[in-house]
This record gives sequence, C-alpha cells and structure tokens, in this order.
Amino acid sequence: RPGPARAAAEQALALAPGSPEAAYYLGRALAALGDRLAARQALVRAADSAPASAWRIRAEQQIGLLGL
Repeated sequence: RPGPARAAAEQALALAPGSPEAAYYLGRALAALGDRLAARQALVRAADSAPASAWRIRAEQQIGLLGL
C-alpha cells in the first residue's frame, strides 16, 4: 500500500532528514503512486545521503528499473 508507505517514509525523514533508508522508501512509494519526478528526487537523495552504502546501490537500481 503506497499511501501509508509514503506517510511512514515522510515521518521518518522528518525525524531523521539525512536517512538514506527513509528517502529510498519514500522514492519507492512515490513511484508506486505515479509521482515520477518526486520519486526520482527521493531516490537521488537516498543515493547522495550515503554514497558508499547499499542504499546508494539500491537507489541507483530503482532509478534504472523505473526509467527515472
């Protein structure tokens, strides 16, 4: 359910603005809701928040898979 997932990710980002995990899940939820631009922005934020991590890899993969 992308709506509740979006709300949860937004709440997590409010509590921890630098969280790559929260940004990643926000991007996934936004993509599922059809908001491609916001999804790309969130996934790029996730990648940039943790450049040497699995979150960057996951975010980049999602950007590629979604054609963002």
